[in-house]
Amino acid sequence: MTSKRFIPSLAAILAISSAALSATMGGQPGAFLRLPLSYDDARLAYTYIASCKPQTAFLYNPSEILNTENLFFSAHTSLLSLDRRLFGFSTGYNIRGDAAVGLALVSAGVSGVDERTRSGVKIGEVQNGEFACIFTFSKKVIRDMAVGGNMKYVQSSIEDVTAYGVGFDIGFYYRFLKRQLAFGAVLKNIDVKQSWDSSPYYGRGICSTESLPLTGAVGIGLFLKGIPLSVLFNLEGNLYCFNWGGGIEYSLCDIVSLGAGYSSRGFGAGIGAKTSLDRFSGEVGYGYFQRKNDPEGSHTLSFSLEL
Repeated sequence: MTSKRFIPSLAAILAISSAALSATMGGQPGAFLRLPLSYDDARLAYTYIASCKPQTAFLYNPSEILNTENLFFSAHTSLLSLDRRLFGFSTGYNIRGDAAVGLALVSAGVSGVDERTRSGVKIGEVQNGEFACIFTFSKKVIRDMAVGGNMKYVQSSIEDVTAYGVGFDIGFYYRFLKRQLAFGAVLKNIDVKQSWDSSPYYGRGICSTESLPLTGAVGIGLFLKGIPLSVLFNLEGNLYCFNWGGGIEYSLCDIVSLGAGYSSRGFGAGIGAKTSLDRFSGEVGYGYFQRKNDPEGSHTLSFSLEL
């Protein structure tokens, strides 16, 4: 493909594709990791820093993968606006009671972006995709306190151009007052940089490097004894934006759970159900998240199995 047929610059494709994947997030690199992946993400409006489930610890707080009792597998899919798709798979294992490990894969993509000549004539379509592979480890420090970390590989592809980077997340949680109050904190995207090279389209090519935004977040959770109600609150920020959010979750007979949340990004609601048979337990859930300035909203489905 010659430069005459190609969209005027690689930067234009990056801008279009980033906007399509994360239109309300300022086109941040790696923004697909901050879109609603599981039904809990959607229904509680991203307020899980202090009390996330092991199945989504790789996204929110790696230390909390320790909350799994044995071995789990989970799968998530999210249908976003503008015909975008987000898929995720995670697994984790409690090694010996005071340590746990996990692995997660996340994939996002968008297609149908017009490819035009400099004169505006459409000659095809551009597709892009993003992918992350995340390894998680958590270790108990003292009773009701754990620290954890992610090592992650993040890749972005636009047609024949691919950029990738490797970096880390760290986090911890602590529960006190007879486990009725929880505090969590996490630092994400430590030294994650992606390098782009447009030489497949231009003879010499243009190289550029972008960093995933270093992001810090803190959260608190309230779990009252004798009442199947959880109250969560989060603060999160980086150089691009600052977000806050709160959510509540109510459990009926420890089988059905209802949740709702509101944040500076939008609001969400959803329902989940779980069951157990002998040493097996399973959970399924649906969540809806309506992002501000997004006319369609996001629909998420999650399935998990614990052995």
